[in-house]
Amino acid sequence: MKLTFLSADKALTKSYSKLSDGTIEKSSYPNVWEVTSHIEDCKDLSVLEHLLAKHAAQGHCLLKGMVTRPLVSESRKDSTDRNATTDFLVLDIDGIDPLFTTMVKKFDPATGESQDVPQINTVTIDSLLSDMGLGNVSYVLQWSGSMNITSNALRCHVFIMLNKPVSAPLIKQWLIQKNHEVPVLRHAHALTKTGNALCWGLDITACQADKLIYIAPPVLKGIKNPLGRMQRISLIKKTQATFDLMGRINTTEQNRLLTDARVLELRDQAGLPKRKLTYKIVGAHEVLVKPGECIATETKIDRGFVYFNLNGGDSWAYFHPENNPDFIHNFKGEPTYLTKDLLPAYWEQLGNQAFRVSSTGKTYLAFLERKTSTYWRGTYDSTTDDLDIWPAKTEGMVRQFADANGLRLGENIPEWDMEFNPHDNVRVDFDNRTVNTFQLTEYMRPPVRKVQACPPITLKIISHVLGGDLEATEHFVNWLAFIAQERDRTMTAWIFNGTQGTGKGLLMNKILTPLFGKTQTVIKRAAELNEKWTDFIAGKFIVFIDEVQTSAFKDEAGVIANLKNFITEPTVTVRVMNKNAYDVENFGNYLFASNKPDPVSVDKEDRRFNVGVYQPLKLVLSDKEMDIILAGTELQDFFHYLMTFSVDKRAASTPLQSAARDALIELSQTTSESTSTALKEGDMGFFMDQLPSSDAYKTNMLTLNKVEEYRKVLLDMISRTKTSGMCGVSRDELFTLFDFTVGGMSAKPAMFSKFLGHRQIDIKPISQSGKTVRGANIAWADTAQFPSYLTNHFPEIKTKVKP
Repeated sequence: MKLTFLSADKALTKSYSKLSDGTIEKSSYPNVWEVTSHIEDCKDLSVLEHLLAKHAAQGHCLLKGMVTRPLVSESRKDSTDRNATTDFLVLDIDGIDPLFTTMVKKFDPATGESQDVPQINTVTIDSLLSDMGLGNVSYVLQWSGSMNITSNALRCHVFIMLNKPVSAPLIKQWLIQKNHEVPVLRHAHALTKTGNALCWGLDITACQADKLIYIAPPVLKGIKNPLGRMQRISLIKKTQATFDLMGRINTTEQNRLLTDARVLELRDQAGLPKRKLTYKIVGAHEVLVKPGECIATETKIDRGFVYFNLNGGDSWAYFHPENNPDFIHNFKGEPTYLTKDLLPAYWEQLGNQAFRVSSTGKTYLAFLERKTSTYWRGTYDSTTDDLDIWPAKTEGMVRQFADANGLRLGENIPEWDMEFNPHDNVRVDFDNRTVNTFQLTEYMRPPVRKVQACPPITLKIISHVLGGDLEATEHFVNWLAFIAQERDRTMTAWIFNGTQGTGKGLLMNKILTPLFGKTQTVIKRAAELNEKWTDFIAGKFIVFIDEVQTSAFKDEAGVIANLKNFITEPTVTVRVMNKNAYDVENFGNYLFASNKPDPVSVDKEDRRFNVGVYQPLKLVLSDKEMDIILAGTELQDFFHYLMTFSVDKRAASTPLQSAARDALIELSQTTSESTSTALKEGDMGFFMDQLPSSDAYKTNMLTLNKVEEYRKVLLDMISRTKTSGMCGVSRDELFTLFDFTVGGMSAKPAMFSKFLGHRQIDIKPISQSGKTVRGANIAWADTAQFPSYLTNHFPEIKTKVKP
């Protein structure tokens, strides 16, 4: 026959230490996940003795059966058949008292009657085997590691060769039968911690082909070898080399009746309430009905199972698979239990949770998100900090996921909160029932190191997108550094303006998205800004709006108002289809990209938009440079550069004043806004620039009159302007200015005054050439240019005007 021994990265044995107070401290057998198999040929007991001694010395253990495949530092899951046939017996004698008291009949001459008197018998391995019908069979004896350390109870393994292979289930029934028939073994019966089954003096599970038989000597600290000179493993020869087990063996039902009767007997002796032991089939399991409640005094998760010590026990013999908590199994030969019957408190706890943490560190989640009433299910891997959860359309989908992954949900699915909080690295807060969707990117994880210069190809792309403007490039890098360091909104946005192929998409897709996270950045088409659903803004560091031209929107004012809100407000309202709107904390920073000359309408009072210089040239990268960008070679250095950049927070939240920005503001203004701005800023040059550049207007009498009236107003304003620049301009003169530059003005004074008021030009009584008229006081800022205005536009005027 062949034997399978297993080794691991540590000795598979117990250790015992004697403490200073004289007590003995023990450690359990190590729980190992990965093992390596060693296959040996064994023809008889003498070879078995040698192999046991050899592998015991190496800290190995014996597998009762065979593996279906060689194991090399791997789990033995699904590598054995627990019910396979076997060529040998292992009798696991577990704590038999060497002194056994029996009652015998003794004749009393004084009374002439027989009386029951106690008789103390010494129990040895040979006497026990003889009582079991094995007195003439040779065997190998291996004393257990705990023998003679904490007590003198008999603890050992007895190995006996069979004359022919026998199935494990049949051997189990034979072991149960012997536990009832042999007085010494029956006397060793005790109730398990559940009070529903027997503790056996002779282990009834050692027959299973997946059973581990620990054979290595214990590690002793401060304790002498309790066996003295006695060999821990030895061959005991008798007249028979093998044993024929196929005699009369009780049926499963016969043994159950014996066991149930013994349990009831011991319960009565222990003063426990009487109980009828009944069973039922639940799924693929036969379970004990109404087993009585137990307390899980200790719980641990290991090797894909949840283990329990019940009612103060220490054997870790009760368990359920991590992904199936419905049934409690055990190593003690007890019935299977429904978890809800045996451990109701634990079962209720499972039902109130929205998660299950596996031994591999993966957490299974299923919950109802409170704010949006959305079902979620998925996993969180604490070893990689990877959160992988997805919404479920129905409660049934959540329960299906939970059932498939051993996550028990009660009648009501637990409610949790979801948030995006980049200032908290805790992803799943079990106590507060909160899931944080913020995830560190791979570039955020390493310790920050100082990088002196921006990686060259990255800098080349940024600079090109911004039209090669050095000041804009520095301002943008400072803006990015603020986002990287603060993980917050800057309250300003950037407008990228240029022809196709300037690198705008490359910057977003290959640099910013991987740096800040695929789920924490988003690219949207400008057309989508017209939609009322705004779920794309939640949980984002960078929002990239492509192909934007706000002037093309039907409701441009409404779109611009929303964008300004998104850019600056600390909280924003998220609107999702078929869900109630809700508010979230805002971390968004916006980039607008366009090939149009007027991507976003920017007013002069704006404090949100940075504007890059228009880039008419396509970005040119060599093959080597493109390979570096596509491979992300510079990304880690660029992120370190941003993290160690000396950020100017005020600059990050302030738009860069530039010619490109001024040009876009001017382009964004309507003619009436431009005229109003020129008056409020005292820009006489604006009005001079509106004059015709040729005399062609003189051919049309209506046009001639309008131009001449406009020229007269300009001359009158120049002549009346004081050295301080102040000039009173009447409402009629203002009408002439607006009607010429804008056109279509209402001639009604009240309507025109209201028009001016909307543009912050207040009409009130003013003094003009010694008279009081209604108008506005204008402070011209360019009086120094008045002489040149007259020279260029009024050459017929010879009078020298002093500014």
